[in-house]
Amino acid sequence: MIRSQTPHLLAAIALSFAIVITGCARRPQDIPPAEVSETRYRNLSCDQLFRREEIVKAQRLDVERQQSFTRLINTLVPFTMLADLAHEEQVAEAKGEHAVVKRKIEERC
Repeated sequence: MIRSQTPHLLAAIALSFAIVITGCARRPQDIPPAEVSETRYRNLSCDQLFRREEIVKAQRLDVERQQSFTRLINTLVPFTMLADLAHEEQVAEAKGEHAVVKRKIEERC
């Protein structure tokens, strides 16, 4: 190989690696909800459930925004891919909790 081609080859490898890595941060809507116990909502009144649903929904939207931001950062700076793992877990947990509260509201209220 000619020495002048080496930088081009390295750049092509780096670009390919960056493209592969950017797919690691999932979109919030692609993250499935986590399993969440319904136990803590068993004795809540409808008013308490409706208030809790507002709080949980706001938390879910917040962590989804954080995940979307992390996804954007991963796209712009691919080597930050490890930063998205905690957000994915938080999104899954928030989605699961929101689903449980909504289900309890549908059952009782």
